[in-house]
Parts: sequence; C-alpha cells; structure tokens
Amino acid sequence: MKKSDAILLVDDDQVSTFLVQRLVARLNDSLEVIVANNGEDALEMIQEMCLMDGKCPELIILDINMPMMDGIEFMKVLNESNLRKFFRVVVFTTSSNERDYRILRSYGIDEFYLKPVTEPEMREILNRQKRLTHH
Repeated sequence: MKKSDAILLVDDDQVSTFLVQRLVARLNDSLEVIVANNGEDALEMIQEMCLMDGKCPELIILDINMPMMDGIEFMKVLNESNLRKFFRVVVFTTSSNERDYRILRSYGIDEFYLKPVTEPEMREILNRQKRLTHH
C-alpha cells in the first residue's frame, strides 16, 4: 500500500484544526491535511483512501474527546482492522486523564501532545514522520 502526502487530522475543534493546518502548511507545504470531525468519519475516509484509492495518509493526528466516536473508540476499531499497521498515530488533546493515556498506549500510541500544539512540536512530529517513511 502506498503512502500519500497527506495527514489525516481527526478532531472536531475548528480552532485546533485551523492551527494544525496552518502549522503544517508553514512547515511542509507539500503535505495535505485531510480533516475528519470524528472517529466514524475518519474510518470511512481511511477505508476510501487506503482500500479504494490505494494511498494511505502518512500520519493520523487524533483528538480524544469528540462526538459520535471518540479517539479511544476509533483506535479500538482501527486496531481490530488489518489497516492499523499502516499508520503512525499521534494524539493531540486537552485531556490529562491518565486512564485515557493508558488505554491509548495499549493501542500502540506513545506520542501525546497537549493542545494547542506548538510549532516546535509540529516540526518534531513531521521530522520524525519523514525519518520513518524514508527508512
């Protein structure tokens, strides 16, 4: 499965999504930020992008607290699918709930950033992604 030059941002907060889009555009204008407002929408987009188009996003940036399907439910479903291995998932959240972090760690996430994400943090995330996809 090929990687696309895209990041899937799963977040219902318009201010956060705007900030992430601006930071990514400033740091790497060749990356497209595709936004899903909840986990259900994100799963549909993943199915479409990866299975139908054959191009998965390089990275998923995930919020925890969202309507319909939150970040934890999203990761549960993604981990049960055969698609989980294709993604690096980073969590951006306002939550400091250790229980949420523990559950998400069990789903293979070890990168957590408190909102609002800063430019140096976003630069590190994108640089790490670049290193992973080129090795």
